Amino acid sequence: ARQSEGDRPEFELSNLPLPVIHKDFYFNARQVATSRNSGAGIDTSTAQAAARRVSEEAEKLVIGTGGSISYGGGSVYGMTNFPGRITSAGLTDPTDVGWTPAVLVREILAMRQASENAMHYGPWILYTSPFWDLYLDDDYSAAKGDNTLRQRIAAINGVRDIRTLDHLTGQQMILVQQTSDVIRLVMGMDITTIQWETHGGMRLNFKVMAIMVPQLRADFY
Repeated sequence: ARQSEGDRPEFELSNLPLPVIHKDFYFNARQVATSRNSGAGIDTSTAQAAARRVSEEAEKLVIGTGGSISYGGGSVYGMTNFPGRITSAGLTDPTDVGWTPAVLVREILAMRQASENAMHYGPWILYTSPFWDLYLDDDYSAAKGDNTLRQRIAAINGVRDIRTLDHLTGQQMILVQQTSDVIRLVMGMDITTIQWETHGGMRLNFKVMAIMVPQLRADFY
């Protein structure tokens, strides 16, 4: 039998910085002693808020709104600032006269076609800014009124889901193929809480921290 080609993918060597995302909080000795003596737990709202802040910053890195992070010749890119992304002239403003939900559907179909033209055939997830929620959850057709615009877009072949990103700004939409050769998450450290004492034991300090870095990838073409 004829042997096929034995190629393997070649990757350009590139440094990927691994920034530590962290948020601090503390309790003083009086609060800790009161909790232990009374048997009532300390309110964990502060810890929950700190964990949310870390998660939000990790999401901003994925989106590309978390600021520029570069070190040792490498940079962390997100979906909106990755140099190899495919861009368009923009979406039609839904407040324009004559705009209809069908206009947005056609523009999303054009996004899918641009992806396929670059030999990326899905499946995709469509990420939207909060601006679009008002329109996506409205009726797609005033005549029928049985489906929302979100449901109509979800019916597009290959679109796996539509998700709102709280930190995606303006009127942006991002169509992303859900495969590891396009985007993947480098998990250096899951969200972790560490603690230590200072001020002669009078303060109990906490730090919520994580290393969660997006890695966007593009092939030679």
